[in-house]
Amino acid sequence: MSEIRTPEYPFSANKAVPGEQPLPRRPSFRRWWLRRWLVARRASRTFLGLDWLLLSLGRKHDVIFIFTMTRRQQDSEKLVNDAPGAGTVHVESDDAIAWVTISNPARRNALSISMMGMLAESLRRLDADPDVRVIVVRGDGTDAFAAGADITEFEAQQTSAEARQSADRTVAGLFDILATSATPVVAMIHGYCLGAGMAIALAADIRIADDDSRFAIPAARLGIGYPLSLTHALVSAAGSGMAAEILFTGRMLAAGEALSAGLVNRLLPSHALEAATRDLAGSIAANAPLSVHAAKAAIRAVADPARREAAEALVAACAVSADAREGQRAFSEKRRPRFAGA
Repeated sequence: MSEIRTPEYPFSANKAVPGEQPLPRRPSFRRWWLRRWLVARRASRTFLGLDWLLLSLGRKHDVIFIFTMTRRQQDSEKLVNDAPGAGTVHVESDDAIAWVTISNPARRNALSISMMGMLAESLRRLDADPDVRVIVVRGDGTDAFAAGADITEFEAQQTSAEARQSADRTVAGLFDILATSATPVVAMIHGYCLGAGMAIALAADIRIADDDSRFAIPAARLGIGYPLSLTHALVSAAGSGMAAEILFTGRMLAAGEALSAGLVNRLLPSHALEAATRDLAGSIAANAPLSVHAAKAAIRAVADPARREAAEALVAACAVSADAREGQRAFSEKRRPRFAGA
């Protein structure tokens, strides 16, 4: 790494020492300070999640330098959300399959509040698109699905009631769309799946993970109360006993243990995970959309009787749909059906 080098200058007159060459002309304080600041900023790039702050206090005969390192965004939630590398969510479409990627690799795909908002908006838009039949949620790279919420934002969220409420609304909006989406959601899990990342995975309909994946909900280690709705999803997947162990201890579960507990549907070698997920999503997308939506509604109604009437209506609608007639004709003609979702 190149470095800007400047001579050290006391801010006093440059007087020549007898018998030595005269000192070079003293630069202005502003130019000298700017060079020092650039050195500090360049050095800061080697530290993950840290900023170097340079405070220079000058007097005529002496200069006091104070270097401190502090976590990015301590003063402002906006600073984190707008900072380069703060993370994003991007969407790619592959025929009827939408791939939604949680991208913050520098922090193992930790989710900032702005990322949760982007994820909610992406899921909402895709759920409303009739051409999208399956949504796959994944993390950027193979190190992590999502290593939880970005804890560097926690302090900023506690600065005022408005900040807390704004964050709570964003989080609630994300899990609301996951709970109400009619489109099947598959979580493809590489590596770490922690905290909020694990909650997102549990809100998916199907979870497929690699055999190096790790799972945990460390809320108790952070002094956080785990929300009731998310606890319900955990208990539904793993049972009350395993849910208690996960929440009480906050410990990390290896992939095999997560499979045994019912947290994931299946495990695959890391190199085979994407291909297997693509095959699974393709088989879902090839089926009648109304039938898949009705099946998803029926599964939810088992856990929530309040949804039973709506689920029964969807099941009944399948019987008189054009897709039902197409399915019967394709079976008789021994060909693949071409479902239109109507």
